[in-house]
Amino acid sequence: MSSQIESIADYLKELNKSDIDSYPRPKTLRTQLYREHLLSLKSRLGEGSATVRMPTLKGRYDRAWPGHFHANPEVFMQISGATNFLCPGGQFDLKAGELCVMPSGVPHYETDRSAPSEPYLTLIMMVWGSGVSLHFGFVNKEGQIFCKTFDRYSGESRGPVTQLIELLGAHGLNPDDYGEYCLHLIHALLDRIINSTEHPFDAEDDTNSLVHQCRHQITMHQDEVGFNVQKLATLLGYHPDYLSRLFQVETGQTIIRHLNEQRIHRAKYHLTGPLTINEVAWSCGFAHTSYFIKVFKEHTGMTPKEYRVSKA
Repeated sequence: MSSQIESIADYLKELNKSDIDSYPRPKTLRTQLYREHLLSLKSRLGEGSATVRMPTLKGRYDRAWPGHFHANPEVFMQISGATNFLCPGGQFDLKAGELCVMPSGVPHYETDRSAPSEPYLTLIMMVWGSGVSLHFGFVNKEGQIFCKTFDRYSGESRGPVTQLIELLGAHGLNPDDYGEYCLHLIHALLDRIINSTEHPFDAEDDTNSLVHQCRHQITMHQDEVGFNVQKLATLLGYHPDYLSRLFQVETGQTIIRHLNEQRIHRAKYHLTGPLTINEVAWSCGFAHTSYFIKVFKEHTGMTPKEYRVSKA
């Protein structure tokens, strides 16, 4: 293993610390690094030396496609190495220094495509609540692209970020010729993300590092159909019973209750948009619409249809 890879490994190990003694200093460090990478990309875009990729909207919300999709858009910035994105409309490699804008609902499957001598590191933005989250992705021992710690930011940026990405998707981003309009949208998108980092969200900081990791993994996987306590425990390497007891003692609620709260919070947002109730249920991690309706009513006192009408 080269000294460069060892350096990246140590770098990631330090960044992803969440033990009590080091918390929250690494979050501050990560925030600084997020900003530096995004500002560097914005500068290179202005010079015309950066590439932006965006898949077509083909296969949008297709449950049968083997990849996964999110009901919210994502943005990927490749820092080192390369990621292969396989989508219904084709595939492409995202190389170091390039940006990928992934519209909501587009199925995609990511694979590490780095050369043996290259360390892998990517920066990923997702939307949550009224803001955004940022995290670093790296390759674990099993060769899978993985992330450990999410950093959440508020600043009421979710709406503008989503709208800008939807405009890019509707316009049809051409990697060979962005045009002035697309460049303006991309710059505005990066500005929104960068500005969000000035508003850290600290309402769910936990004194117990394992509970903190539980919350982060739930944030990442909540929209995956079939994600449950067993899968969470497997991700973190703990017995599900131990994890469940610890979480309930520390937070006063069960893991399932917290997971469903996050899913319903996301569902409320999507019920104000064009998705059908079935599509909202699936995109928020519910395999069956009937169960989604039951859980939604338990949490809000209304059915999804009643909630949608109340917000019209």
